Amino acid sequence: MRVVVRPAGPLPALFLLVTASAPAAEVVRYVPSGASSAGLGGTYWTTSVTLFNPSADRPLTVRVAFLPEGRDGRSAPEVSVEVPSRRAVTLSDLVGGLLGASGRGGIRLRADGDFLATSRTGTPGSSGGTYGVAVPVFPAESALASSLLLAGSPQGPSDFRTNAGALNPSTTGARATFVARDAATGAVVSERAVDLPPLGHGQLDDLFAGHHLPNGGLVEVTATASADVCGCPAADCCRLPSPVLAWATEIDQRTGDASWVSAQADPRAGGAAGPAGRYLMPLHTCDAATTACQDPRNHTVGLAESDDGRGWRLVAGFTPYPGSVPDAVRRGATLYLYTPGRLVRWHLDTGVQEVPVPVTVSGLPDGYVDPSPVVDEEGRIALFFLRGTPGSDPAGCPAGTACVKRFGSATEVEGSDGAAFTLDTGDRVSLTAGAGQAYLGASDPDVFPDGTRWVCYVSHGPSMSVWTSASLRGSYTRLGDLTKGTGGVGAGHFDAGTGKYWTFAHVFDKGVATVRRAVHDRLDRTLGEAEMEAVVTAASLGLPTTVQVQSPGFLVNAP
Repeated sequence: MRVVVRPAGPLPALFLLVTASAPAAEVVRYVPSGASSAGLGGTYWTTSVTLFNPSADRPLTVRVAFLPEGRDGRSAPEVSVEVPSRRAVTLSDLVGGLLGASGRGGIRLRADGDFLATSRTGTPGSSGGTYGVAVPVFPAESALASSLLLAGSPQGPSDFRTNAGALNPSTTGARATFVARDAATGAVVSERAVDLPPLGHGQLDDLFAGHHLPNGGLVEVTATASADVCGCPAADCCRLPSPVLAWATEIDQRTGDASWVSAQADPRAGGAAGPAGRYLMPLHTCDAATTACQDPRNHTVGLAESDDGRGWRLVAGFTPYPGSVPDAVRRGATLYLYTPGRLVRWHLDTGVQEVPVPVTVSGLPDGYVDPSPVVDEEGRIALFFLRGTPGSDPAGCPAGTACVKRFGSATEVEGSDGAAFTLDTGDRVSLTAGAGQAYLGASDPDVFPDGTRWVCYVSHGPSMSVWTSASLRGSYTRLGDLTKGTGGVGAGHFDAGTGKYWTFAHVFDKGVATVRRAVHDRLDRTLGEAEMEAVVTAASLGLPTTVQVQSPGFLVNAP
């Protein structure tokens, strides 16, 4: 992927797209466990939530939804609650009262502005009053794919019992596996799994049933994507990480008193294990307030991760480095990040991020730009690119002329570990651009399969065309224009679970670039402006608002 260095002439009018200002960033938080439900011993558990609006000068509307146990929460009805500025509102029995629901589940809170929240789940006491447990409120970013629950109280019929569960903050399904162990010996007491629908909740009762553990227990939680996400048949066949909000409660079986146990990151699975998100997006950034972002030498390569393709965060543990228009592919436990002429390998099993090394393509005397890697059916990396044009911008043509833009591919040399390639025969895409043509220029190929064919996006400033081929190294035929002024320098993905295409592209909003996504079921039509949703901005990544976020790549974070 690359940003075209804009030549003199009419191309900037296409490239410098000004769109409407993005809406305020949505703030979403979750209460991982709530209820309006009968329990053991004649108890009846209800959840109250307190909301605080920190704004000094405007009210805030918080939208509240109940995510029932075992059900898809994507269409859960919402009730709006207005919270005055610098005031708190308490919602007693939120599930049964405000939302008119019953049972166990999670609670989602969202607003177009920041807010604070606390919650408590309790039941009336036999002698008056109530007893219960405070339940923390979490952002989705607190979700973990590998975590530990430490149940330190003695476990047994006359001591404590431990219930556990998880809330899935993703819009795709997940499966959480709970391995309960004796804290003193490490022996496995039970292993149970719960399937979590999109935005779904699940709970397992009494993990240590039938065992007496005087030193307490611990629970290892592993969360993976559901089988339909991977397109495999067995319920436990998918190994893609899918972070969840796991939790446990320890209940004193003599008094009914309960305590909350939050999940903690498993040190064995963290750090060196690399990014936990299901999807990865290489991109480059540049602060327009402090440097000339037209110069690729001022760009910095970054890496973001996501659990659903819509909400993105920077990957912890990844070290940004100078570079422009990155793209990446994962093979085994290694992530290969390419920029023009350079490769960085990140070994996800050890956490070692190597320094950049040169990349060579033999048989290509004029060089190349815009590298886009993909792994072929034999496990080799195939590198797609735009052929270089000595002495001029390879994406455009000399003023007033037409020229042929040629996109090729090269195959990894055995033993080079992604650093050396041999040119493949022929062109993958060839088109005439420039004066009197449909496109003034062409650049930034992005290649991906959709299950029946290979797809190649080609960028034309803030627009993209689609080309397809029956084979990876075949000749690609133009299918049509996918975007017209609504996004360029893009990346594509076919989501087998839903049968939908995901198209990512960057656009300029008041001179600052952000990344958009469209979800669509066809490639043979042009996407409308309303279909493009801003999903990655400087603010969403925790960066200054003057930072340009450009050149998105995309890959599934799986070996």
